[in-house]
Amino acid sequence: ECADVQQSGYAHNALNVAAATEQGRYFAKRNGDVAFYGRYYAFEVSRGSTVQATFSDDGAGISYAETGFDWSDREVNNDVTVNWSDEPAKRSTDSTSITAYTRQSKTIDTVLSTGAAATDMAAGLVQWRKNMVARTRGIVVDCRINSASWATLLGLEIGDRIQHEITPMAVGSQDVRTLTLEAIEWDISGDRYLATFYGSPVPSDVFVLDTSLLDTGRLGF
Repeated sequence: ECADVQQSGYAHNALNVAAATEQGRYFAKRNGDVAFYGRYYAFEVSRGSTVQATFSDDGAGISYAETGFDWSDREVNNDVTVNWSDEPAKRSTDSTSITAYTRQSKTIDTVLSTGAAATDMAAGLVQWRKNMVARTRGIVVDCRINSASWATLLGLEIGDRIQHEITPMAVGSQDVRTLTLEAIEWDISGDRYLATFYGSPVPSDVFVLDTSLLDTGRLGF
């Protein structure tokens, strides 16, 4: 179906739209191959469903030089429009979230073939992103002092599940979160050998039967 999509004549653009339609990931892997992961990768594939690396401040995992939490509404989406293969576009909003955070809009181009699928996608994304939540900042790792973990660090790939552990102010209960790896950034110059790992929360309830939160009443999408 992707081959029939006209996206400025470029396969890259068409694949981006296909990835948005699938709510998956399309990217170049570290070996140069193109990867396309489906929306259920985090639950059905081992590297996405089991922790591949733990970053911790208690000495039990890979140590980090810098990390933290970001508490802001910049990731909130409470007004989502989904363009599909026909007219009109389907839209879902959440009035409570709009009152709390002002209108935070997002439009997604897809090649979905039915209006019902587009409606469910818009509703599901609003449900997932309508509230402000604490998100983990980039996890900065000094690879020089983690030489024993080089194989793990160099082996990480987009879509892998990682674990982030931090003890606020070095006292009290440790905060533990599992994340899906979304981006990796390297800073190598002179004696600097830093890697920064960016993750996003793993969806925990959208795809579970009998706990649907979609405004259409469906069990999943």
